[in-house]
Amino acid sequence: MALPLMPRDKILSGLDEIREAADLLPGLPMIRLLEYFDKNWMLDIDLWNVYGFDSRTNNICEGYHNRMNSRIYRNHPNIWHFIDFMKAEEKRVQNIVLQ
Repeated sequence: MALPLMPRDKILSGLDEIREAADLLPGLPMIRLLEYFDKNWMLDIDLWNVYGFDSRTNNICEGYHNRMNSRIYRNHPNIWHFIDFMKAEEKRVQNIVLQ
């Protein structure tokens, strides 16, 4: 669904078009998906609508997680290893801010 890319004032009409198309499909999977979407996501459209945003992806977050995972060196670090990593990360960010 491309609803997150639509202007906020067009989302409801776009969702109605998707519902009409879903009614023509056999079985219930699409209808169940739309029920789930209504129940969980239509309550706060601003949470997921990215119309007009310059960056529409979470690539920055994914890049940070990749960096974090590569620096921790373990799949399941113990709490002490994780705390040491977080301290080092805090120092790194402080240095960036000071520059």
